[in-house]
Amino acid sequence: MPEGKNNSRLPFALILCGGFFFFANNHMLTIAIPLYLDSLGASMTLIGYSSAAMGALAFAFRFVCPPLFRKVGFTRILFASHTFLCLITALLLIADHPVQVFLIRTVYGIPLALFPIYYLLLVRKVSKSSTQLVSYTSIAGYAMPLSLAVSPFIAEFLVTRYSFSTAYGAAFAVSLLSLVCMLAGSALVHGRSESEPIEEIPIQTSTNAILSVRYPILCYVYLGVVDIIVLGFLPLYAVTVGHSFSWYFLLFASAMVLSQSLLRSRKVLEHSKAYLRIGYGALVLCLLVITHPKIGLVLSAVCFGLGFSLVETVTNAVVIGSMTSEKDTSLINYQQISISIGRTLAPFLFGLAIDSFGYNLSFLVAGLLGFVMVALVGRDKQAPNTQYRKTPV
Repeated sequence: MPEGKNNSRLPFALILCGGFFFFANNHMLTIAIPLYLDSLGASMTLIGYSSAAMGALAFAFRFVCPPLFRKVGFTRILFASHTFLCLITALLLIADHPVQVFLIRTVYGIPLALFPIYYLLLVRKVSKSSTQLVSYTSIAGYAMPLSLAVSPFIAEFLVTRYSFSTAYGAAFAVSLLSLVCMLAGSALVHGRSESEPIEEIPIQTSTNAILSVRYPILCYVYLGVVDIIVLGFLPLYAVTVGHSFSWYFLLFASAMVLSQSLLRSRKVLEHSKAYLRIGYGALVLCLLVITHPKIGLVLSAVCFGLGFSLVETVTNAVVIGSMTSEKDTSLINYQQISISIGRTLAPFLFGLAIDSFGYNLSFLVAGLLGFVMVALVGRDKQAPNTQYRKTPV
């Protein structure tokens, strides 16, 4: 086993770097595009529509993901998706009209739909036991907060000091780095698998797997709601109250990294329900306190980091630990469809709400909706302690 762990470190490090650069690209664009649309005179409703359209396309595209992965092939999908990501980012360099930016942001939904599937599949592929699965899933979760610790600062600095084109150029550079790292990590994972005659898979039937994760997947929609509201509208809100916004994401990333570190030493699969309740409760508080004077943004950032870390890591561990086969991507796909629903509906409704009622009431209502998820996740049975067995490849 020690030798197997050593063999998995390099490919996993490359996969982690690929995830970091993908999220850096995503977060830089998520922050720069709304500000760019605002500079072009777009309304808050249209800015919300642009996020909703991206989420809607990601949501629709995910229905074709399972057959696509079975028929086209893993490596081809990874290469095509990341190449398309680079092309989309490059197009923003020449876009100078709100409609153009709207369309470009919409088609970003395609790589956004595909990336979480092959990212989690590679993490599962490189893991050799249930313990290592939880550990690697937790570490893989660092990619997002680490990118948020630096990418908002870079985006804000480049936009304010130089130009939006400079920010888009930086986003294009990290998309290329993500492509290189993901392809290299994937090649090493599959090369290692060919030299090892055994593969570890969970002992579960497809029906039992779906039933065991139905509530975590259903509640995952709220993570998409909070995620897109904070990333898409917080910078605009911060500007209205005269604050910089990048430090918010630094606090968020710090809280998430700390909670991820604590999760690695916990029995996540055995106590998933409790962790998910705490996570969704933190996401509720994130929105409820965000408009509170002085300390509100600080508490919101900490709650966002804690809640995001708990919900994402625990849900990912439960879902990929319940998969019946690496060729069956349905559970991951259902999970990503769920978060797409939140990312599609939230910006559409939130943009309308801000135009009609203002930021304070909009954040309050969005936060209160999260109590439904806190109650709903409690209905789920305790997630099974997934057992692994080795079978011939």
